[in-house]
Amino acid sequence: MFFNIYEQNRRDSQLFSFGDLFQKLSSLTPQKKVEKMRLNFSEDGVTIFTLSKEAIIRNFCLNSFSKNNSEFALPILKELYEFLKEDNFSEDTLAQSIFLLHVSKADCSNISSGVATDFFNTVFTRFRTIQISIHRHLAFFYELQEIFSIIIESQAMQNDLINAVDQVIENSGESFDFKKLSLFIFDSDLCDLNGYSGKDKIYINSNPILSLLNGDKYKDFNINEKEIVFKIDSIRLIVNEISQIIIRSRLGDLNTSSPFLTKDKTGQKYKNVAECGLEIEKSFFQQLIDWRLSLSSHVINFSYCEEFLKNFMQNRVIKFDSTKAKFKLRDHKDQIAMGFDYNMPFNYQYF
Repeated sequence: MFFNIYEQNRRDSQLFSFGDLFQKLSSLTPQKKVEKMRLNFSEDGVTIFTLSKEAIIRNFCLNSFSKNNSEFALPILKELYEFLKEDNFSEDTLAQSIFLLHVSKADCSNISSGVATDFFNTVFTRFRTIQISIHRHLAFFYELQEIFSIIIESQAMQNDLINAVDQVIENSGESFDFKKLSLFIFDSDLCDLNGYSGKDKIYINSNPILSLLNGDKYKDFNINEKEIVFKIDSIRLIVNEISQIIIRSRLGDLNTSSPFLTKDKTGQKYKNVAECGLEIEKSFFQQLIDWRLSLSSHVINFSYCEEFLKNFMQNRVIKFDSTKAKFKLRDHKDQIAMGFDYNMPFNYQYF
């Protein structure tokens, strides 16, 4: 149906509406609601790639912004159209499909229509630039891998992650195997995308890391200061995304994210939280900290953060003391509900 409407509009109006697609899908089966599609977490990568395409379109049809607010110019959707027609499976196309799966559920209701439109237009025109690129960034990949290994091998960290997830959704007794998790670096023109997670995989974007370590924006800081921010922010991102993997594994559904648990009929008990990843961040760092803004604002207590990192890297995991660090704080109310880590315009408060 998506292809038919896209091709018809290409001949006629040059505009595409997911709202129109939703109405047409609803009219085909009036006795059955158009609902979010379950994507079994246990499926292999090829099956996930194949099935995710229908799930992505359904999500966009159900997304309140894309359904009600926008007609997209067909050139904006050209990459999406071609991607949905593609059958060739690779780690790149799998990573792209997982990202689209999360984007298609993003709740942009608390930002302006203009910002939301720019966000979706950027995603639609650049998501194909996501390319797995571990071997092009070995210098910082090894550092990321070391951080990642400490997190998934530390029993204390595992317990903290499981306990934090238990506060969001009940544990029915199943265990989670941290050893099956893996880390991927990707290149992308989506410069505001930090990372996201798939089935047992964490994807981290090289673009923001390169911007932090080598970009002009932070040229006034020495490499040690930038390395401190890079490593602590990587801890934040990794524990955030692991929590999402645990939740999706526990629910058995890859097409779910903690911002939307209260809208899902899972049959399981869960706490009404805006975002599990943010709850995890607060459990580790006590606050929702924007480390890069804190760096550019010259407020970080580097001596304390360096000592914290030293202990962490030696696997002496200690509780982060927010009273000893200086930083810029993200307001929880300004967070957009989405199952990936992306830098949107926010209001900041200094503490």
